[in-house]
Amino acid sequence: MAGTVTVTPGAIALAHRRREPDLQVINIAWVGDAGDGSVPATTLEKVRGMLVRLVTNPGTPAPTDDYDITLVDRDGLDVLDGAGANRDTANSEEEPISMTGGIPRVLDGEDLTLNISGNTQAGAQGVIRLFVI
Repeated sequence: MAGTVTVTPGAIALAHRRREPDLQVINIAWVGDAGDGSVPATTLEKVRGMLVRLVTNPGTPAPTDDYDITLVDRDGLDVLDGAGANRDTANSEEEPISMTGGIPRVLDGEDLTLNISGNTQAGAQGVIRLFVI
């Protein structure tokens, strides 16, 4: 069975903070191929806002230790700026996302390509959550 990726966009309204934008959470559940653990590249369509946080949660069976996640823009740049590298096989992890100098990464409504690499565990599973304001 081929690997799969399921993307579920969502929003969390921050009503108590009237001047702040809403927080969007893009939930991504993935399953590695039953033979070699590979995960297909997947397009996230029209992502707009400031990417501020990445959360990863390995599932069962767990992925290969130090697997990598990139989110590539139209110029071939990883908008995670390396924050998705070396994800843990056993623990949930979170990383703030910013460009050099601590400035949030601004996304202008372009399509992004999600890549998960370095997993060789057949049928491995995981969840990725991207926080965008």
